[in-house]
Amino acid sequence: LHEGLRQVIGRGLQRRLRTPHVWVSCDVDAPYAPGGRSLPLMLRQLAADLVHERSPRRAAKGLLHAAASRAGVMRFDPYDTFEWMQQVNERAGNRMTFYFLSVLKPEHIDGCYELNEPRVGALLANIVQRGHEVGLHGSYRSVDDTALLAGEFERLQAAVARNGGRQVGFGVRQHYLRWRMDGTAAALDALGFEHDSTLGYPDVPGFRCGTCHP
Repeated sequence: LHEGLRQVIGRGLQRRLRTPHVWVSCDVDAPYAPGGRSLPLMLRQLAADLVHERSPRRAAKGLLHAAASRAGVMRFDPYDTFEWMQQVNERAGNRMTFYFLSVLKPEHIDGCYELNEPRVGALLANIVQRGHEVGLHGSYRSVDDTALLAGEFERLQAAVARNGGRQVGFGVRQHYLRWRMDGTAAALDALGFEHDSTLGYPDVPGFRCGTCHP
């Protein structure tokens, strides 16, 4: 088909050569198990493990983490897999992108953390210093509010700089993959994002835009 098109259009047509590569990304909805932050969150997680997951073992691990974290011990946190993820991808030669929520006083739908927490700041610094990338995970409501999205982007850039990280250019992926044809792309472009990886499927492989190319 391609050769036929070249003959019809003209021999001056040059086909672009493309080199495939692997791009590994991670939405940081919860950088640590919520139960270690507060008693209400611990009870919520305990109920979820017992009722929805039906896993007393998982509930016991959650309680252990909640108790240990209050003593400053984080090694029992089942959510803290960032070191493992980075090591595996570094060995494979992959550069990762981690999309962080940047919400003040987050509600349950937008995670449980803020960028000004010391533990989150240390994670941001570690990611950038190791040569990986930090991006914005635009909050649930930011898809309908450009000013809200701009504030979240500013806070993320400030948090990276505040923790000693230096990064040129930021990408974005909207929370819950929310995207509107009539405005999202224009808003992200106006704010200066280098890429947007929102348009994927959350539960199946495939190309939501019909192509794997940028």
